[in-house]
Amino acid sequence: MSQLSFSVMPRLKAALALAAAVLAAAPATAAPTPSPATAAPPAQRFLRQPSISLDGSQIVFTYRGDLWKVGSQGGGARQLTSHPAYDTAPIFSPDGKQVAFASDRHGQLDIFVMDAAGGEARRLTFNSADDLPSSFSADGKQIYFTSGRLDAPDAYLTRMRANETYAVDAAGGRAEMLLTTPADSLRP
Repeated sequence: MSQLSFSVMPRLKAALALAAAVLAAAPATAAPTPSPATAAPPAQRFLRQPSISLDGSQIVFTYRGDLWKVGSQGGGARQLTSHPAYDTAPIFSPDGKQVAFASDRHGQLDIFVMDAAGGEARRLTFNSADDLPSSFSADGKQIYFTSGRLDAPDAYLTRMRANETYAVDAAGGRAEMLLTTPADSLRP
């Protein structure tokens, strides 16, 4: 637990401020700016779900349904994914070399993993239920995620479904249920 001794909230606020400044500066590697007629409404043009690498050197975040990465010291943001689907919930591996995320490329949210420097994303889960990544295992070999695979359609805990917690090998393979209860804040 000593590797997580930093304070999360100041880092998260700094990450959001930095990412907003980077995108506001319109980096050269960003997608072309849409014309006013095709631009998304202002409510849809904000950054979401920042994830900071454990060493604090990188930030990956969701912007307009794609993943972007920026160094924590600033600079231009680099687009990691460019796909008509919605890519969301990015998380870094403990060594900062991989990013896992959820994408609806095949209709439902599945877990994908890719090199943090960019490249092709590999699909890891193939279930018809939505899968959302929570974290990597401490050794980076597994990805923990939540999914409502066993829930009846009307199984709700307050206003949310009572998802289960699973693990899948980061190199691929069959997912294994770890808990019959949600563990959205699961961390190594």
